[in-house]
Amino acid sequence: MGLEMAAACAKNGLVGEWSKRETMNLNGYDGRWCAVQVRPRHEVFVSTMLRSKGYEEFLPLSRTKRQWSDRAKQIETPLFPGYVFCRLNPGVCGAIVTTPGVMRLVGTRKEVAVIEDHEIEAIQRIVNSSLKAEPCMYTIGDRLRFATGPFEGIEGVVTRYNNQRCLVVSIDLIQSSISVEIGNRDWGCLVKAMPPLQQRQSQFSLH
Repeated sequence: MGLEMAAACAKNGLVGEWSKRETMNLNGYDGRWCAVQVRPRHEVFVSTMLRSKGYEEFLPLSRTKRQWSDRAKQIETPLFPGYVFCRLNPGVCGAIVTTPGVMRLVGTRKEVAVIEDHEIEAIQRIVNSSLKAEPCMYTIGDRLRFATGPFEGIEGVVTRYNNQRCLVVSIDLIQSSISVEIGNRDWGCLVKAMPPLQQRQSQFSLH
């Protein structure tokens, strides 16, 4: 399934309706990443449960400072609220959809919509860096790519967010994004990226 079709499924609510009593054949999705939609404020719990079942899961978190009247505290909040990312593995005993807190796998009624590895890897590299990232609305605009430096290869959309110049990095499948504040010296590492459609056409022309 193409990402454009998968994104449309997520946007229009056409997601998998596999109940907890049903079993899916995931052999064709071995090693692919998917988006698991979870109940509100169940992201950490579901992530922990999936890990305990033997799945490779990924829950991107943002650390923010909250100020109360008597104290300040650092808290972690999901960068993609309502979703946990999971690498499908048909060899793991225990279905994803039977996990408490899981609502469904994003996709159609017949297929799981997969997320490309490079999209997950881009978010992982950002989360593991010192860059400040937070959730933001899905944005469409000129794409830039890090040509050099520790984030080489990561692509995003340049925009302004909270009066700061930011690079918006997206998971197209669920039409969700995070904004990453880019320092002045880092902007020199960015170059214009080829649009996704042209990238695919270029790849096809090489074969």
